[in-house]
Amino acid sequence: MSQREVAQQCERVSYAYISRLEAGVRLASVRAIRELAAALGVTTAYLEYGWEADTEKAQLQRRIDNQADELRALRQALVVAESRATRYALQLRDYEREGKGSR
Repeated sequence: MSQREVAQQCERVSYAYISRLEAGVRLASVRAIRELAAALGVTTAYLEYGWEADTEKAQLQRRIDNQADELRALRQALVVAESRATRYALQLRDYEREGKGSR
């Protein structure tokens, strides 16, 4: 099946988009994966991972993906917390330098 034939079966995915996906220039959106899976007659898990969703390998991959997402969120939260801590430390230093912090 050609890229054009697949794209014709999709409502919002063009053959140019499919070409960019295959070339590795773009990452597929969730919507695109769903439409492409339906057009190709496969599961979304097959498009994402190369195997069916009910396999142990797919389940492990989903767990890894979820943990990677959680790790990214924690790292982002740490950056925000460190930024706030630095800001508060600078404010405290300035407050103490102005003599407002001494008794």
